[in-house]
Amino acid sequence: CTAALADNAANLVCQYLPTAVEKGDCVATRGKMHNASTLAGMAFSQAGLGLNHAIAHQLGGQFHLPHGLANALLLTTVIRFNAGVPRAAKRYARLAKACGFCPAEANDIAAINALIQQIELLKQRCALPSLAVALKEGRSNFSARIPAMVQAALADVTLRTNPRPASAEEIRELLEELL
Repeated sequence: CTAALADNAANLVCQYLPTAVEKGDCVATRGKMHNASTLAGMAFSQAGLGLNHAIAHQLGGQFHLPHGLANALLLTTVIRFNAGVPRAAKRYARLAKACGFCPAEANDIAAINALIQQIELLKQRCALPSLAVALKEGRSNFSARIPAMVQAALADVTLRTNPRPASAEEIRELLEELL
């Protein structure tokens, strides 16, 4: 049930987010995004959030990045990390196939790559800045804040439901990779 909710939410986001960004006054499109948000909320209330949110909370707290932007900027990096666990890789591959990003017979690696590629295209279509641009003046002290962000991410309750355990060193590497 949770997977179906998440799949439906992802499909709606991929289909309607670019239009919602370009034409914010389109009530029908905003309604579809509302539905996507509701479905996603229902899914993660059961499944939990994970590493993406644990790090996004730190980017928001340390650099005042909007939560949605922080999550979007982290998403493909965290997918690559989590896909190192077969169970998560299977779920990402299933999502890519459910969204029509690859053929149903694609292997997991090809499906995950298609998912990552489509997320990056969606971010481009929505004109999201890179993390370096989003940080503005905070970029100069990003590296100095990594140790504090790592410790806070490790303590973040959302990390508990990540499909792949993340060590302090792995979180540090992910943060460094972002810039």
